[in-house]
Amino acid sequence: MKTTYYVININEDNELYIRNPYNELISFNNIFLCIFAEDTIWDESFEKLLESHIFRPRHHYLIFVENMSDHDVQQYTNMLFQKYFIVNVSFIHSKNDIQHITRYNPFKRNILQSSNDIEIIFEDICKDLHGYELKLSIFPYYTATWVQDHFEGRDGYVALEVIRHLNATVKYIRPPNDETHGFVLGNGTVTGQLKQILDRSVHVSLNTGPIELVYYDLVDYTYPHDYDDYRILLPIAEPLITNLFSVIPRNLWIFTMIFLTIFSMFLKFYGKITWGLTILINIRLLAWVTIRTPIRKYRMIIAAAIFYCYIMNTYFQSKLTSVLSIPKGKTELRTLKELAESDLVFYSDEFLWYPISNMDGPDSKSMKEIKARNTFLPIDDYLKKAAPCPSNAAFIVTDYMYPVYRIKLKKIRSHSANCFYHLEQVLTSNILAFKVMKGSPLTDRLTRIIQGVVEAGLRQHWDELLFNSDIHRASKEPKKITIRNVLLCFNLLVIGLVVSFLIFFIEIILNKYYK
Repeated sequence: MKTTYYVININEDNELYIRNPYNELISFNNIFLCIFAEDTIWDESFEKLLESHIFRPRHHYLIFVENMSDHDVQQYTNMLFQKYFIVNVSFIHSKNDIQHITRYNPFKRNILQSSNDIEIIFEDICKDLHGYELKLSIFPYYTATWVQDHFEGRDGYVALEVIRHLNATVKYIRPPNDETHGFVLGNGTVTGQLKQILDRSVHVSLNTGPIELVYYDLVDYTYPHDYDDYRILLPIAEPLITNLFSVIPRNLWIFTMIFLTIFSMFLKFYGKITWGLTILINIRLLAWVTIRTPIRKYRMIIAAAIFYCYIMNTYFQSKLTSVLSIPKGKTELRTLKELAESDLVFYSDEFLWYPISNMDGPDSKSMKEIKARNTFLPIDDYLKKAAPCPSNAAFIVTDYMYPVYRIKLKKIRSHSANCFYHLEQVLTSNILAFKVMKGSPLTDRLTRIIQGVVEAGLRQHWDELLFNSDIHRASKEPKKITIRNVLLCFNLLVIGLVVSFLIFFIEIILNKYYK
């Protein structure tokens, strides 16, 4: 018994095609011509080919058999479809001494037949699944939130577009044990969505993830719809001054207030001066304006107060001039090397455990140091750590997830200010796509749909609806004093003038009334 297989590659760009025997056998452009001897049990021989390592469900198979009825074609194709998800199998057989090409569409459940038109061999029957139940692996996350009977968000909307374009029904299947993208453990165990795809329990996973070359022989990836930079958020340097009172230390202000309070009590009880005049004397002392008091005794005490206020006034003026002319702040961190040499601790979302643990780059020494000091936390704990804007911590984020973090942080914080800036040097980058079963006949159609979504700008539109997708590029320089910082003084001045005018007019009215 002899079985002959001819493999024809229909790739038009032969110059770019890698001439490697194994690559040529598994190419998606291949047509397998299967010719069986008369005494061969052809279906058993064909399944041996499907169990081999060169089998891919999206290959085209053209089987030469004798006396194959339409019912047999339908029955056998359904078996291949259920067991291997093969849809591109055609049969050449004799019917009334005429060679016919017959193919069965398992989605629409109809027979395609022609006596001379070979186009039916290459017809894309995956463009319309005709209500077929598409099994999508998707786990709930901030990019895919469950709403009633479907997912929404970045990935959820893509899933809805895929279902709509393929004219399919859907069955959402979550990864087992609340696992996410999944990976291969050291002992060979496969987890998460990767396991679902290898088991053929799902057709595609629609949670955005990085393209990982280590799994390239296990799964296929759809059209890369985005890229993701891993960045480090650093605390913005605290400004040297936030208002005029912060120009000099707080303790010095407190001591001055205590000193002036004691001095005011002295003027009141020993000098027999009214409270109004006492307050006026204190203000003139602080403003370094000449004062006159009716007190002739205790001149040394008054001289000491004047001298102290003179020192305070001179110190305040010199300090303010220094801050305004030469602002100095914390040293700005620019590179991974400087960051690794700093005393900052690092935190990241445990969702990023696998890519961060396996990342590498030119500055591997700095990366190793950063990873050694990094702590993985559940998303809620991670955000709680970032909410108070700690000055001794840095946070690893991705461009893709940062908008989600910002929205969650605004709900946790008591303030809305963004107190982080990102390091200019990117930690690492990933190309993002969706995982598909290896050699799936749906890959081309899924790629076209996702490419259309990206090129139409729908993802950007969804981002604008959900959140602002740009990482906050705050200034890393300390904030300088502006008119806003001295606005309180002007407000007090205006209020004082208004009150003075009111008192002045009241005195005039009362004076005329009593006269």
